[in-house]
Amino acid sequence: MAMRGDLRRCWNRAVKADPNLRATIRLTIDVAPDGSVTKVTPRATPPVPGDLEQCLVAAASRVAFDPPGGNGATFELPINLVPANP
Repeated sequence: MAMRGDLRRCWNRAVKADPNLRATIRLTIDVAPDGSVTKVTPRATPPVPGDLEQCLVAAASRVAFDPPGGNGATFELPINLVPANP
């Protein structure tokens, strides 16, 4: 998934600022019938820094999905954010 590298870059920037940062974030992604992303809604527990949330939303918004047809599709992408072991 091309989005994976973008999400990792978002996380790496955030964890440099706060090495103890941990969170679970769910991105609800709405996809149009043509495969373009129309909306990304983040929900994080606990709340994450605004720049991290904005970066993750931007990364998900740039993805071009295979066209689902019909009325489009909505799905949730759960992301567990934890620092890597040294």
